[in-house]
Amino acid sequence: MKMFACELKCEAEELINVYDMVSFCYDYLMDHVSNEANFIACYILENENTSVSNVNLKKLGHFQDDVRKILRNQEDKGWMFDQCVGKIAKLSEKIENNMKDFGDTELNNATIPFFILMAVNVYIPEKRDIITESGPLNKGYQKNTYVYLNINHDLLQQAAYELDFGDTIESETIRKQLNHLHILKKSELPENAEPLKIVQMRIRDSDLTKKKIVESKKLKIAVIPFSREKMLEFPAITGAAFRVVYNDWHKSNGVNWALRLLEKAIKERANIIIFPEYICDSSIQDEIQKYLRDQTLNNPKKMKNLFLVIAGTAWTADDNNVSVLYRFDGMEFGKQYKCEQFSNLRNENRPMMEGLANPGKESIMVDIDGIGKIMVAICRDISNREGAKRMTEIFKPQFLLVPAWSPSVHKGFREQLKEVVNFNYHTCSVVCNCCESLEIKGFKGFKEENGIAVFPYKEGSVVIGKEKMLCREKNKCTEKCQEGGCLFMVECDFLTESVQKGQLIRKIKHVYLD
Repeated sequence: MKMFACELKCEAEELINVYDMVSFCYDYLMDHVSNEANFIACYILENENTSVSNVNLKKLGHFQDDVRKILRNQEDKGWMFDQCVGKIAKLSEKIENNMKDFGDTELNNATIPFFILMAVNVYIPEKRDIITESGPLNKGYQKNTYVYLNINHDLLQQAAYELDFGDTIESETIRKQLNHLHILKKSELPENAEPLKIVQMRIRDSDLTKKKIVESKKLKIAVIPFSREKMLEFPAITGAAFRVVYNDWHKSNGVNWALRLLEKAIKERANIIIFPEYICDSSIQDEIQKYLRDQTLNNPKKMKNLFLVIAGTAWTADDNNVSVLYRFDGMEFGKQYKCEQFSNLRNENRPMMEGLANPGKESIMVDIDGIGKIMVAICRDISNREGAKRMTEIFKPQFLLVPAWSPSVHKGFREQLKEVVNFNYHTCSVVCNCCESLEIKGFKGFKEENGIAVFPYKEGSVVIGKEKMLCREKNKCTEKCQEGGCLFMVECDFLTESVQKGQLIRKIKHVYLD
C-alpha cells in the first residue's frame, strides 16, 4: 500500500494552489475511507468517557498547526506553493513514521490528509487576499472534485441563530467538517457537464445604497410572468422529442415587452429581477444586456438598487434551454443550462419530451456580499427534485430562483420547494412562471395561481417551508395584459422579528403597466 506522503509527492506538480491541495486530500480520503461517519467517530474524535481513543490525536493536532503555519508563511514570506507542498510532504512523512499503531492501518494513515483539510479550513478565513475570481478554485488538480469558498454571510444568518434554527439532520461526512469550503464531486454533476461556476459579487465600500440594502435585511425580487399571449410553438424534432419555436407575435413584440417590464421593475426598486422559462430568446437577452449597460452608464442613480437580472431562458439554435445571469451593469455572470427534460410520454394524442442536446452543460451560482448564494434551477429541474436537492444540500444557497413554464404551480413546485427547506433551513425559493402556460388549450377556467414563494419558518421546534402564492386577478389580467403586462414585487424581510412571525415574505405586490 502506497502511503499518503508518497502519493502527495507523486502529485506535487499538479498542486499549484491550496485548493488543489484540498481536492487531492479529499480524493485520497474518498479512495481510502468507505464509512465516513465511522472514520470521524473512531479516528478523529475523542470522548473523555471512552477508554479508547486514537493515540495519535495529539500529534495530529500539532501537525495541523504546523501545516497552517506553512500556509501562512506562503503569504508572509512569499513562498511559491510548490515549496509549501514540499514542506507539507516532509511533515506528512515524518508523522507517518512516528505514528503509533491504532485500529486499521489504512484508516489511521488517512487521518493525515484529514488534518491537512482541517488546517486549510482554519487558514481560509485568515487569508488576507479576497477571492474575486469565479470558482472552482482548484486549477491544477481536478481529478474527481471541485473546490469552492464558503465564507459569505447570508441574510437569514442572524435570525436563524437568534431563533435557534439549528442544523439540518444529515449524515456526518468529511466535507461537512469543512465549514469554510464547499467540495463538489464531479459525479454529482450531469454527465459531460462543465464545472459549476460560482461568481463572487463584491459590494464596493463606496456603494452606500447597496450596503444599506444588505444592512436593512430587506430585499425586493421582481417576478415577471410576461404575457398571456400565445408566443410559443412546440414542434417535434424526432419522435416524441420537441423544440421551442417563437411565433410572429413574439418576434414582433417580445423585445419591447421585455424592456418595458424590465424598466418597470427597476422603477419599483427591485434588487433581483427574474423572467420566465423559454420567453427570453437570444434577441431579448441581448437587449436586456444592452439596456443594463446603457442605463448604468447614462443614468446610474436609476440602477442603484439593482443587483442581478435572471434573463429567463432561451431555446437556442443548438437545442438547449439556457438562462443567462447579468449583473446590474450588464456584465454577464454566466449561463445555466436546464438539466431535466420536460416529458409527458403518457399523453395519448402526442407524447412529448424536451429535446435538449446538452442538458446541464453549464451551471452557475452568484455569491453576493452579505446576501448569500443565489442558485437558478429551470422548471423541471425542481419538479424532478434530485439535482436541485443535491446542490442545495451542498451549497446551501440563500435564494433558489426558478424560471418556469408550467400549467400547474402546485403540482410542479409546492411540495418540492418545501422539501428544500427541510434539508436546508436557509433557502428561500421563488418561482417565476409564464402566464402563457396557464392558457393552454384544454385547461378549463381561469387559473389564479401563477407563482410561488417558499421560505423557512420555525413552527414550534421544527423549521418548515411556508408558502405564499403569486396570484393573477381575472378581470384585470384580461384587460391589463393587452396594455403591457404586469409583474409581482416579492418583498422579503429577514429581520429576526419578521422571520419569527412567519413574515419573511412581507408582501407580494401586483404591479401593472400603464
